[in-house]
Amino acid sequence: MLLCSLSVYTAACTRHPRSDVLLTDRSAGGTDAATAGVSPPAPLQAPTTIAEPTSPGCVLEKAEMPVKLAFCETFDLPAPVITRSGQLDQTLWGVSRLNTFVNPSQGLLNDYYPTLIRGCDMTGEVMAPHDVRICNGRAYESANDMGGQTTVALYPKQPMDFTGRTGTVSFDVNLDSQGPHAAWPEFWITDKPIPAPSDGRASNYSYARHQFGVTFGLDCGVGYSGIDRISIVRNYKLEHVSFTNPLPYIEGHGQCFKSESALERLNHVEIRMSPSNAEVWVREPGASKMKLAATATIDMPLTKGLIWLVDAHYNANKFNTQGDHTFAWDNVAFDGPKTYRDLGFDVPDAHTPARVPNVSQLGYNVEQKPVALSITGVYRKQPPTGALMVFNYFVCVNNIVPSFRVNGGAWHETPSPFSDQCGWRSIDVSIPVSEIRDGANTVEFKAATGWAVLSNISLILVAAAAVP
Repeated sequence: MLLCSLSVYTAACTRHPRSDVLLTDRSAGGTDAATAGVSPPAPLQAPTTIAEPTSPGCVLEKAEMPVKLAFCETFDLPAPVITRSGQLDQTLWGVSRLNTFVNPSQGLLNDYYPTLIRGCDMTGEVMAPHDVRICNGRAYESANDMGGQTTVALYPKQPMDFTGRTGTVSFDVNLDSQGPHAAWPEFWITDKPIPAPSDGRASNYSYARHQFGVTFGLDCGVGYSGIDRISIVRNYKLEHVSFTNPLPYIEGHGQCFKSESALERLNHVEIRMSPSNAEVWVREPGASKMKLAATATIDMPLTKGLIWLVDAHYNANKFNTQGDHTFAWDNVAFDGPKTYRDLGFDVPDAHTPARVPNVSQLGYNVEQKPVALSITGVYRKQPPTGALMVFNYFVCVNNIVPSFRVNGGAWHETPSPFSDQCGWRSIDVSIPVSEIRDGANTVEFKAATGWAVLSNISLILVAAAAVP
């Protein structure tokens, strides 16, 4: 339940315990069959004082007046159980993870490495899904790319609608990137809840059909960061948009803004989007005023979609020191009409042991023989308007989308909308709601030829819940 107060200039919410959390059969330690073989979370120490322990709440300074708050999350309480969404409430948040260590012949199936969460009172490294935690009134997530390209993507299952208006999204995050060959945060809004949206790094072409986003990966020197890309995807085609940076030039740091780490004070970001324009505003840690950091004229490919907070890595120790890096997020909000909420149900990550000790394989290898996987705890709070199967898949031959069937029904064959590039893709496939049962469901996958590695598989019941 979200309790919110609204003033003329800002909107503030605080997080309170939810009464409608779906509990599943998990032990008190927060592990279950979905995380079998995964290292348990490291023990907690006494809380470490961080620079900004008190959250200001959800703030929309640049929104159109009067502000109509549609969503607010202040990350005050962890979920009672650990799921693929870590300590985020899986009824509201989804989390997806990718790495580019993929090759079944070499025993690589989205291999994922232990990571150290800085700022969240941890002693030692943790494995997914314990890499997403709530503490100190923030959500912390961390990734260790080990020379690969990783993505950790968080999204609320409530669409934002800015049709015919200028909409505003806001969030707090440490914008302490060392550049585009390091670790950096991204913001995306996608037309469908496809997992792990990206900005076209090598071997990662995980796009929605339509999306818009901003990447904060400009190399500005120590203590500063900046925007390096504003991008759109239209019909699965990525385009980097020209934008204007009105920030003043700072000797040794260019047109950038101050930033600190996840252990310190966060930047506040507000992104204004209309069908034809976008603006990015940033407040530096400890500052009172926001700075306009980018403006762009855009033929926006969508005006309604799901927002994503993304942690992206590109072999971040090759030239820098962010191979194992933590981002902290807080006070996520957007304005506009209250639309609806999807209900999403995940296939648990595989978590099979890798050839390398203390490494977990999150993906499933699929060939011509069907592989059966389970989705449990399916329910609905109101009749859904549709159903989707969404997943990431990695292929290197013919780029054929793996086919699937639900509960022994007809096979769903999906023509590939992509080129033959070898790498990760995202796909959403509409299926009849009549195929979905409440409770347990079985989904079978197979590849037409060769192999495919699948990750982040979810069943989505569209608009199956109202906004509280």
